[in-house]
Amino acid sequence: MMNYLKEDYYTPGEIIIRQKDFNNLFYGVIVEGTAEVSYQKYTSIGTFNTNLLDLSKNMSFGQVSFFSGFPPNSTVKCKNHCTVLKILRTDFLKILEEYP
Repeated sequence: MMNYLKEDYYTPGEIIIRQKDFNNLFYGVIVEGTAEVSYQKYTSIGTFNTNLLDLSKNMSFGQVSFFSGFPPNSTVKCKNHCTVLKILRTDFLKILEEYP
């Protein structure tokens, strides 16, 4: 399983996960840095952004999308330099196939 874990680095303001993006389903853990979780609501009069919480060292994110396969319901953006340990959903599914 260790072969499937990846360590990625992000810069301040960089998006780690984008709300409703099917192309980037993974389970992540903040190793260093902080990130903010926000939700965007689209209405006929505009887009509203709501900050939900801040993530810091050892906090995880992406669980719902990772296990369900549904697109993320929020965006995670770096507040400063971040190191994230992650496993892609597709890699996790491969592991389940190899070791049922």
